[in-house]
Amino acid sequence: MSQHPQMPIVYVAGLSRRAFLRPYLEREMPEFEIVDVIEGRPVDYAVLLSDTDIYDMSAVADAEAVTEEHAIVSDSPTAAAERSFAAEAATMGVAPTILRLPHIVATGMDGFMMRLARGVSRGSFMHIRGNEARLSVVHGVDVAQAVRLTLGAGLTFNVTDGAAPTLHDIAEALAFRLGHKRIFTIKATWARWIYSRKLRTLYTTTRLFSMEKLRSYAPALVSHQVIEYLHTHIYDDESL
Repeated sequence: MSQHPQMPIVYVAGLSRRAFLRPYLEREMPEFEIVDVIEGRPVDYAVLLSDTDIYDMSAVADAEAVTEEHAIVSDSPTAAAERSFAAEAATMGVAPTILRLPHIVATGMDGFMMRLARGVSRGSFMHIRGNEARLSVVHGVDVAQAVRLTLGAGLTFNVTDGAAPTLHDIAEALAFRLGHKRIFTIKATWARWIYSRKLRTLYTTTRLFSMEKLRSYAPALVSHQVIEYLHTHIYDDESL
């Protein structure tokens, strides 16, 4: 670790496209300077916020929780980003820690969870009767914890909330947070008319990822299950 007169610098690659996570990181790590652009500066730690979409899910069993040893799509943009980050970290002389994240729930979130929340709010999202699909998710609070607890690890970890909620329960938790919105349920046959094939596949396919490696490495991690967090967390001017 370099001897800087200022706070240790943590380079968080991938933060620029997930800027909503910065407040979580800064609250969790007030003794560090968080940067997402290096600009020639030496850094003390390097962490990449990557994606679980790197995994080749074509041969994964429905209830299987994918580990970090699972095959990846090597020619994907996510895999290319991980290789680039590892090379970048090597030139800086720091260990490259990679955190693979599923769908993220957080204040200011984007991506799938925001689209789902908007669908719930507008009434355009509807449950599909009999759909038991489960999804790994993670809250921004746990992403920040994982960054702090894996500084200097030089390893790759999946980060989830440790649960496997159904899409039904995720949507209902968002509905609760959005003022007790009501979500209607439709027959599976109707879903073919209402949702595109891409959306039907997304809504009805289980995607689970194991975080046992992270639990083993960082037993101090305190997981915040997304469903419970949305139902019980009190949001105020100081909250995230």
